[in-house]
Amino acid sequence: MARKRMPTAVELRCGGGSGHLALARVGIRVSLAVDFDPEKRATYARNFPGTRLDGRAIERIRGRELGRPDLLLDSPSCQPF
Repeated sequence: MARKRMPTAVELRCGGGSGHLALARVGIRVSLAVDFDPEKRATYARNFPGTRLDGRAIERIRGRELGRPDLLLDSPSCQPF
């Protein structure tokens, strides 16, 4: 019996990774996470050390660099209050 391929996602403005956690719970693997903020990236890297993390602004990333994910998740930025 052939194994099913696990769906993949790219997570833009990933923050600390709450989107990653939700995706993992439904069987989706995050292949790339992107966040410009160094503190958010540090938190994400601690929470999900096996996920490739890109620190560029999303405007600087070309579509072909995202690969061919099944899902593109773009979380709204959290604003400090």
